[in-house]
Amino acid sequence: MLTTNKSLILPTIISRTQLVEFSPVPADVFATELASEGISQKQTVLLSQLTNSLEQAKLLTTDDWLGHLQHELARWFAQLAKRDATAFVTVQTGLMPLGPDRDKQGIILDAIIILWQTTLMVKYQQPNLDQPFPDSQADMEAVAQSITQQDLLAIVTQALATKKALNGNMNFQSIVETLSLSALDDLAE
Repeated sequence: MLTTNKSLILPTIISRTQLVEFSPVPADVFATELASEGISQKQTVLLSQLTNSLEQAKLLTTDDWLGHLQHELARWFAQLAKRDATAFVTVQTGLMPLGPDRDKQGIILDAIIILWQTTLMVKYQQPNLDQPFPDSQADMEAVAQSITQQDLLAIVTQALATKKALNGNMNFQSIVETLSLSALDDLAE
């Protein structure tokens, strides 16, 4: 039996099995595999943070879904960085069409978490040249300079909580809209 999340397996089943944990493929090796498949460098960095499965990476890049996601998240984040309430509308018009099912919605939330974690890293470290959202670099730097540590950590914490809310069958649109409103509130202070 294989799983990517052993906490979802019943304890009675785990007690009757021998656990063998596999370490993930190193990011640089996976990035090389992605590049050999013709996946752009712009998408490779984000993909290597979302998955280490070549099959899943191919699925996420089908019909440029990941490219559209990067574009819409960059647009959403730019609106948040400008304290523009239209970010709330972008959830409906830009992000909702990309998440027709729970799997895609989970990936969108993972990407949002990566976006905010990267912003946190920009605040405390030199910006990394291998940016998962290269189009958002300037906005990340602006947010990192204008927000307090406490407010940025509050946004990151709320972003991390989105996955739990989705697993608790909360409405995806409500989850992202709530995060947007919270981020707007924290950025306005």
